[in-house]
Amino acid sequence: MRNDYVNAVLEMLATGLDTESVLTGLSRTLESRGHEKLYSSILHSVLRILKARSSIDVPVVTVKNTESIDSQVEKIEKFISELGTAGSEYQTKIDPSIIGGFIVEYNHQQIDLSYKTKLTKLYQSITR
Repeated sequence: MRNDYVNAVLEMLATGLDTESVLTGLSRTLESRGHEKLYSSILHSVLRILKARSSIDVPVVTVKNTESIDSQVEKIEKFISELGTAGSEYQTKIDPSIIGGFIVEYNHQQIDLSYKTKLTKLYQSITR
């Protein structure tokens, strides 16, 4: 039953209806059917699904700092195209702990060319 409400809300939002009117309609429907307690659970599920959909649309590139992007633009764009993206747009995430290199994530795939990973693997191979 809850999944039916979630799917209905997602369909209405996809058609372009105003968010406020969709949520008001959902609240009234739940109240008329005696399902008010499902409201927060439905909203949580809708938010989780929408967040998952939006994160898949654009690749995320993790680098040490902004200078790292400038020096590796061609490599980054090459790996982004290998992951099957339509364009060369991407979000940038700064993580100083990767030491250097970059990590490209898109559509639940990851290409890790960070120095942190390479050094960790080297350390593990030496200490075994």
